[in-house]
Amino acid sequence: MSHKMIVGIVAYNRADMLIECLKFLLKEKQVAKIHVSLDFSEKQNSIINEIEKLNVSEPEIVIHKNSSRMGLKRNVYKLCDLLSNRYEEFCIIEDDVIVEKGFLRFIEKVKALNLDQVRQIVLYKLDWDEHNRMPVISPTFYNHLFLSKIPGSQAVYYKSSWWNEFKLKRESIEVENIDLNPTADNWGAQSWKKNYFKFMVKNGYFSIVPNGSYACHNGNVGTNFDNKFVIGFDTPLTLEKIPNELRLYHSDLLYLDIDYTWKGKYANTFNISTKSKLLFNYSIYDLTLAVLRKIKSKL
Repeated sequence: MSHKMIVGIVAYNRADMLIECLKFLLKEKQVAKIHVSLDFSEKQNSIINEIEKLNVSEPEIVIHKNSSRMGLKRNVYKLCDLLSNRYEEFCIIEDDVIVEKGFLRFIEKVKALNLDQVRQIVLYKLDWDEHNRMPVISPTFYNHLFLSKIPGSQAVYYKSSWWNEFKLKRESIEVENIDLNPTADNWGAQSWKKNYFKFMVKNGYFSIVPNGSYACHNGNVGTNFDNKFVIGFDTPLTLEKIPNELRLYHSDLLYLDIDYTWKGKYANTFNISTKSKLLFNYSIYDLTLAVLRKIKSKL
């Protein structure tokens, strides 16, 4: 890897989770600097004291102390605006998410694809396609990538040019009537993810999403995240080998419909068991090894 990454953490009042998040990041040698945007709470000063106890000089931890309660949306905007003005690229994670070792190597491989219509790299699997309102079903059990109009929010990578394009358009796009789906349309005014979702749908952009995860959600359910145990989100890809060639799929190419039949572009090309919900287009030996790795990762 030729250069180091800037990481921003959006934080509020979860001291223990933030410290755990930082400890994992400090193990990653390719992280150059960590910016923590700490929203105001009664615990703010005590959280800063806990961070200072880590006593590290590299990577440097820079704390941005908010003097008033901003809320998640404004805190994300503030931090991403700051990082996009200073650096060419950066990762953003929330304070209750732990990133797995090797996440930067994954980002480098995805960046090398040079896809013009991509505006975000997500570090965890999205199991539900919020745009097409269907499950995201993997056409293979191995590591690969989905192109999705669904943005990630809890652990993502941006080129600064991607974020700055959104920044220029976000005020106007917030008041536009862009059909997402009934659920996302009802997300409130405090949802920054809704605006990024609208930005991507309007412009024909995509997120790149892995089949598996480099991020583990370690916190409580939230307003727009009500499934704490998501297949893939807590399954580290570091237990599996990243293939030399990353294959891309669109998120709606195969899905399980409401009548429990498999539909989509490749629905008739695989030997599919609707009873077991498994795709048997790989050897049973390789399947068994992959399943064992995933089970081990959840123990």
